[in-house]
Amino acid sequence: MQKSQPTQEKTKRRPIRMLKIAVCDDEQSYLHDVKRLLDEYGAAHGIELATAVFSLPFDLLNRVESGAEFDLYLLDV
Repeated sequence: MQKSQPTQEKTKRRPIRMLKIAVCDDEQSYLHDVKRLLDEYGAAHGIELATAVFSLPFDLLNRVESGAEFDLYLLDV
């Protein structure tokens, strides 16, 4: 019995909605590296990412209090 080849429909990835990610750290180099890695991961996996970086926790808090919503928070605490 031969194995059937997967059809193109089965191998296509479903597009997912944009993931909103907040990254907060006081070290600028860390913020830059994490954003770059997230951008590379999203591009490699066909995932649309919107990454917002914050060097002060109060800036992130103000953004959230003003109505911003994120799916994932990466915090240096």
